[in-house]
Amino acid sequence: MRTINITTVHNVNITYKAAPLGSRILAWGIDSALLMFTGIFIMVLLLITSELNFDKINFNRPSTLLPLFFIALPLMLYNLLCEIGMKGQTIGKNIMKIRVISLDGSPLSIGQCLIRWTMRIIDLHISSGLPAILTIAFKESGQRIGDIAAKTAVIEDLPAKAPVTAGSTFKPGILETPCLTSTESSTIQKIITFVSNGGNRTVAEDYAKQIRDIIVDRYSLQERSAEFGDKSIDFIETVLRDHTGLSAD
Repeated sequence: MRTINITTVHNVNITYKAAPLGSRILAWGIDSALLMFTGIFIMVLLLITSELNFDKINFNRPSTLLPLFFIALPLMLYNLLCEIGMKGQTIGKNIMKIRVISLDGSPLSIGQCLIRWTMRIIDLHISSGLPAILTIAFKESGQRIGDIAAKTAVIEDLPAKAPVTAGSTFKPGILETPCLTSTESSTIQKIITFVSNGGNRTVAEDYAKQIRDIIVDRYSLQERSAEFGDKSIDFIETVLRDHTGLSAD
């Protein structure tokens, strides 16, 4: 099993499972099939509405190429827009339970998504994906060239039950569905255990804030997070309790 070790700006060490090559290929296949069918659907729709007429297309007259441009543009931007809007995932990645993360533990930035999208030309399109397959297969962190350039990695995003008990009448305080990864669950549990054993609470709050920022950004919990103010330990403990209780139901 290949792992990716991340040290956040608060010196919190987090270990993720690198996404298997097979999962990444299947995610790419799902996305490619989705794009192909979407392109065909749009083209057929334009043909039916007479907005697209191949007999009138003239490469010396750019105006005749506009229908093709409107077909190609959303398909070209699909991966970029999905990874920005879905917090490091596309539809294929979501189905395969994998996600792009930043190597410094911070939320994935638009700039990083843009670099990964631009480097797809080298990784996937110019040479039929061979550079991407080779670098993912032989690099310990499972990064393709675009990941290396953007300082990102693709991890398994599998939810796991955390070692906290909850009753059958459990009512969540923050989460609506169980969504934490095994790494997030275990990291939160370690922080809680550290505090319970008399560890420095100020230090623990710093660690908890970094994990809190990741969870808030990934699962869009900004409004609920604001209710806890500066109490990051209370926030992550509530999230962990919610995750476990919802998993048990």
